[in-house]
Amino acid sequence: MYHVLEKFEGITPPETMLLLWSMKERRNCDSKYKMYFDTLPEDFHTGLSFGANVMMVLGGTVLLDEITQAKQHLLAEYDKLFPALCNEHPDIFLLELYTWEQFLWACELWYSNSMKIKFPDGKLRTCLIPIAGFLNHSVCHPFLLPPP
Repeated sequence: MYHVLEKFEGITPPETMLLLWSMKERRNCDSKYKMYFDTLPEDFHTGLSFGANVMMVLGGTVLLDEITQAKQHLLAEYDKLFPALCNEHPDIFLLELYTWEQFLWACELWYSNSMKIKFPDGKLRTCLIPIAGFLNHSVCHPFLLPPP
């Protein structure tokens, strides 16, 4: 996939390549990371996936503005890539693996389970950390709203 992505004009940050890799690898039965992907939730429940009820409660807040801007940015990034990649390289980018929902899932995966790590060569690289989702976690969530 890398040889196609490095030449594709719509891809700028290396993190976008990681998102696309994650989307494909998540559904790859032969992946050496299959066990890891199998342990991940179907939904991450970050601000990016808040439903309409929560968004209405957040009305007029800075958080709502930030979530809205983030989703608009991600949708614009997604639209730059798809369906163009699927049309140009259907053997690598299967349309059913690269939906908006899968893209959003990959974004939430990397937002909630990645960290910048300084490698021995001095470069910072974004890496998935399987236990990152447990960091700064509390069993008490006083800020969560009760179900409707």
